[in-house]
Amino acid sequence: RVDVLMDKLKLAHRAVWENLQPAPYTEVIIKDNWVQLTTPGAPSAVMNGIFRCELASEVAEAKIIETIAYYRNKKLPFRWKTCESSKPDNINELLVKHGLILKDELLGFVAAPGELQIEANPEVEIKEVTLESKRDWLIVQASAWKASPEVIDFIDKNFEKEFEIIKKGSAKAFIAYLGATPVASAGIVFHKDFAYFAGGATAPSSL
Repeated sequence: RVDVLMDKLKLAHRAVWENLQPAPYTEVIIKDNWVQLTTPGAPSAVMNGIFRCELASEVAEAKIIETIAYYRNKKLPFRWKTCESSKPDNINELLVKHGLILKDELLGFVAAPGELQIEANPEVEIKEVTLESKRDWLIVQASAWKASPEVIDFIDKNFEKEFEIIKKGSAKAFIAYLGATPVASAGIVFHKDFAYFAGGATAPSSL
């Protein structure tokens, strides 16, 4: 049972970006072994970077050098996400060799929904994101991810387009309120036989 769930976790890491819906203001490259996002109007690593990397050993180092030069020329900070499915096996060492630093290590949790027992907090209300509640979502995201005012303004101006993409795709976004205060947000990306929580954020002031 554990092995099956772990296989799902690895699959989720790889597949989460397969249904990525490019926004009008983004440049997205989606291949079987590579997913890259560029947002020219948003100088933030949250909205620029590599989200899937499964490269042959003989080409990996050259691709890293090429990618660093690409974002440097555009004057955009970026991130490079790695996980169980990332290739080559020494991808992390190669990234460090070329100047990247480890910023975060994220834990992956997996469960069969029917077996979860989660006690609801009566003081917390969960609401699906709407255009009317976008500022609440932005407040949480900006606080948790330390996004710059410029990036938040960019997202704010483009939120309606983003919201239309979310509605058409296989994802939903939610905000948690403690009383009238927005304190957390998260999204769910639905795949064929599993769902993946993405973009979870909790305002530091509410921890």
